[in-house]
Amino acid sequence: MPPKPAAVKRPRRYDATSRRARALHKQRAIVDAAERLFLRDGFQATTIPAVAAEAGVSQETIYKTFGSKTGLVRAIRERGLAGEGPVHAERRSNALQKEERDPRRVIEGWGQLTTEVAPKVMPILLLVAAGATTDAEDGAAAARA
Repeated sequence: MPPKPAAVKRPRRYDATSRRARALHKQRAIVDAAERLFLRDGFQATTIPAVAAEAGVSQETIYKTFGSKTGLVRAIRERGLAGEGPVHAERRSNALQKEERDPRRVIEGWGQLTTEVAPKVMPILLLVAAGATTDAEDGAAAARA
């Protein structure tokens, strides 16, 4: 009787969809926690360990993902600047400028985008700027954010 051929194993494809979803969920939790703490306690008083505890993650996760408190501020700002909906506010602004020929409608559109974005971005930027008046390092952070 001839030997039975060995079963051919098909390579299993790795699906990282759930892993990416968990990472995105963690990132959102960290940014949410950082924003709450910055607005409640101030930029200087908020620590990475406090953000980690609030978000339920390790400090190492925050440092690997965002690098520093300044990185957290950047993430908060970027989230605010994205605006509402599936299309980033900056892309909508650029499209408006390219496609709209009536300057008044462009200005009106920018006004709408500003009222959408400013309430989300300005509190954190003002907080960092206020902290910058007492610490040169925070001033540099505010300028980079």
